[in-house]
Amino acid sequence: MGRPRLIIVVRHAQSEGNQNKAVHQTIPDHRVKLTQFGHEQARAAGYRLKDLLLPEDKLQIYTSPYRRTRETTAGIMESLGEDWKGKTTIYEEPRIREQDVRFGNFQGCSAYQDKIWQERAAYGHFFYRIPNGESAADAYDRVSGFNESLWRQFAEPDCPSVIVIVTHGLMTRVFLMKWYHFTVEEFEDWQNVDHCQFVIMRRNYKGKYDLEAKLRTWTEYEREQEEAAKTNPELAAARAAKQKKFQVSAKKWGGCPDGCSHGAAPQPALTVTRPSHHQNNHNNHQNNHNSRQNNNHEKNSSVVIDQHDKEVIEKAMAANLCSNCGHEVKSKSKKQLRPIVRIDPPSGDTSSDDELVDVCRDTKLHSGMIRGRDGGGSKSGFNSDYEAEDEVDSVKLAQIAHAHGTLAAGHHRRTDRLGDLVSDSEWSAASEGNGQAH
Repeated sequence: MGRPRLIIVVRHAQSEGNQNKAVHQTIPDHRVKLTQFGHEQARAAGYRLKDLLLPEDKLQIYTSPYRRTRETTAGIMESLGEDWKGKTTIYEEPRIREQDVRFGNFQGCSAYQDKIWQERAAYGHFFYRIPNGESAADAYDRVSGFNESLWRQFAEPDCPSVIVIVTHGLMTRVFLMKWYHFTVEEFEDWQNVDHCQFVIMRRNYKGKYDLEAKLRTWTEYEREQEEAAKTNPELAAARAAKQKKFQVSAKKWGGCPDGCSHGAAPQPALTVTRPSHHQNNHNNHQNNHNSRQNNNHEKNSSVVIDQHDKEVIEKAMAANLCSNCGHEVKSKSKKQLRPIVRIDPPSGDTSSDDELVDVCRDTKLHSGMIRGRDGGGSKSGFNSDYEAEDEVDSVKLAQIAHAHGTLAAGHHRRTDRLGDLVSDSEWSAASEGNGQAH
């Protein structure tokens, strides 16, 4: 049969989104349905199409898969009647779907949408890409593929004589731009066609298609509005308010709104090391201590703990005092209040039980080794649980007993290294009696 004699591009009927744009905030764009008036428009379009068809025609309809275009197609077929159902084929064609302009999926608020439209007006409708959506240039690419499919269909022997394309407003303009090689400037000057308006392309004797519809342009619209505003003050005020709203010539859309910092030399990160609360108390007390020492050295001796007196040290621990200087230590947790005591190993070669107990009782305590958990005195690690340290204490008691047995067997050796870490409870147990140490 060859090329079709008619190609008719139809914009869908009025949808709920055309009546109220806020529905796109809650309903996916592809599920927006027609209004009641839109259904009437679709049926009326079917009657107009029926008047254009010849009895020998074979009809094929390509429709966008969106609900509003499929409902428009259904309304057209309802008006065509039973006679044309057997001579009509319908295909859903995703490539002629609406431009993705819903900012990803659902539409944003009205204020954000207005900002996007203003930015698009400043940038250009064809090349501007909606955030998380498409530009008209993106839609042009997929329409180009659809047009190529149509041209291949023209070469088939059973090609229909009439092809109807039910699509969307912008896609109608993109289709015509591709088919007739219109420029970007011409595309941006066109207005959308009306709902269910027919854009008829009729084949001429040369095999080309003449565009019978005249598309409205924004240039003509602005000229008409300007003439009408001269005699209509309300229209003039409305035009002035609209121009002020969409004034984009003085607005800077790109760049950094708060000033550009790209390319600037990176500032080195400031690292502040904060001394612990205990260390601050030590420093402050040491300053006061030095000041008092300069004025009266005798006053300072009263606050120094006798590091060789076990009872004094135990009282200092119970009162939560510093073992170095005697000032009160403000601990934030219970774990910090439990000290760890380091005991020097025996310095003699004796191996008797009495001597071992005497060593444990009379050994010298180094106040610098009396630490809480923040000082790292616990062998079970920083901030460890009490249960873990109790296990270490048990191991230490076993080690003391083993050391006693080794000394009693005559394995005498001297060492200058520091002894192991034991707790104050172990220190007391070793000091109060020989039986408890074993």
